[in-house]
Amino acid sequence: MRFLVPPCLFAVCLAACGGAPAAAPGASLTTTAAPAAQPGTAAPEVLAAPAIELAAPDHATAFGAPVAFDGVPEGLYWPALARAFTANRGRADRAVLSAARNTRVLDVLRAVWTLREVDVEVQTLGPGNELHPLVLAKRPAQPPDGPTCHAAVFVSPEGKLRVAVPSGSVGVKDVPELVASIAQGVRGCQVRWLAFGGETQAMGWGWVFDVAYSVQASRVAPSSRFVLAEAMGGT
Repeated sequence: MRFLVPPCLFAVCLAACGGAPAAAPGASLTTTAAPAAQPGTAAPEVLAAPAIELAAPDHATAFGAPVAFDGVPEGLYWPALARAFTANRGRADRAVLSAARNTRVLDVLRAVWTLREVDVEVQTLGPGNELHPLVLAKRPAQPPDGPTCHAAVFVSPEGKLRVAVPSGSVGVKDVPELVASIAQGVRGCQVRWLAFGGETQAMGWGWVFDVAYSVQASRVAPSSRFVLAEAMGGT
């Protein structure tokens, strides 16, 4: 993956780090519905209109004009999208894009990676056909001071959850267990960022979105940056 995960993340990886047992790898994802947000953290009633829409493989509509992917096939950088955003962003410090649930994870990765100098808000319909925003943080200007923890969560096309660690992987039963693990972990280590991705780049974005948005809406790690990650060997 393109985000390296340091040793012993937090509670969910204790089994891989020699601690308490975790859920068995390969357990199924039983729910992807977002838990209720805490008071004062609900999504805005009116979302900003997306300037970028991802609707077809290798293609987007940016500021009303079609933009085809023109980067290296195995890479993520999308030069034409970068040029369109630079020419039209004005004073905006956030890129707002929409992605259908069946949009490839690859296309979302490319757009977010290309626009990483600003915060990126990805709007996607949830399982109940409700529109939610997932806010992904821009690349920091400088590395953080002091020790921090990180986590990368990958979702399979079947909905299974896997947390990547240096010594291997840990399976997580469902989203509530993941949220509970993060809540336990942040008490012992500052979680600098939480990354989410698909096991394959061709799978539908909706699976990844549901998990990432659920964790973000839970407010379990309000000081963490939410980012996207790419699994090694994902196709």
